[in-house]
Amino acid sequence: GALNRQRLSQLYQNQLEISFATFEPFVIAMCDFDHFKNINDTFGHLAGDKMLKSFVHIAKKHLRTSDIIIRYGGEEFMIILPAINTKKAKDILNKIREDIANFVLNLDGNKISATISIGMIEIYPENGNNSYFKDFENTISLVDKKLYEAKNSGRNTICWYLFSPNLVLAKISIFYYWE
Repeated sequence: GALNRQRLSQLYQNQLEISFATFEPFVIAMCDFDHFKNINDTFGHLAGDKMLKSFVHIAKKHLRTSDIIIRYGGEEFMIILPAINTKKAKDILNKIREDIANFVLNLDGNKISATISIGMIEIYPENGNNSYFKDFENTISLVDKKLYEAKNSGRNTICWYLFSPNLVLAKISIFYYWE
């Protein structure tokens, strides 16, 4: 299974400290099922629950043992990928996204499929030392913004922030509010 939301803030803070100590970036991503309510409304909550469990199973096939998956909300999951850059993280997350899109849940003679949208951000140690990223809610806000950009871009996609390692808070604020 996946960890629950109560642990997320502490896990994020731990990863931030590890990132400072090792000078390795990490990625935090938010995954959300597209039109999940339709699954529950059409096939029942048992189907929805089985789809969520299938997501975790599929995701774990692609995640490393050091990666962390957390159920964040109803059909939302957070994934923390330590010691990784955006390109490698996108590759992993894209494999998860593709496998979910190709997965068919067979339940009571019904073939149920779904897609997911993903928002992500890479935290560089240089940026992570910035007080902006030390506030977990700021990071979640950025990831959530990219998740909704993915949904507004047609769903079943990944959107991410591109920050240079030497970005300062002033530039983050401008970039964030202009987005």
